Amino acid sequence: MAIFHRNNHYYMMTSHLTGYNPNLAELLMNDGNYLSGAKWISLGNPTHSRRTFNSQCAFVLSFPSRKYPGDLFHIYMGDRWNFTHL
Repeated sequence: MAIFHRNNHYYMMTSHLTGYNPNLAELLMNDGNYLSGAKWISLGNPTHSRRTFNSQCAFVLSFPSRKYPGDLFHIYMGDRWNFTHL
C-alpha cells in the first residue's frame, strides 16, 4: 500500500491480496487531516483496470505542477511480480 497527503486528507492506494496474482486497486481517503484513528472511505478503483496493470501499488510519487502552481500531480508506481521469474 502507499499513503499520500492531498488537500488536507490522507489517501491510501492499496489492493486485495491473492499471492503474486494482480488484483483490483482500491483508493481510500480518510475522514480528516490525521492518521491516528482515521476512518477510511473507499473511493473505488481509480485505475479502471481489473488487474491494476499486472502490478500492485508500491508508492505514489507527488511532484509540483508547472501548469497549476501550488498543486501537485500524483503518479501511481507499482511493483510488477512475475512468480516464475522473480
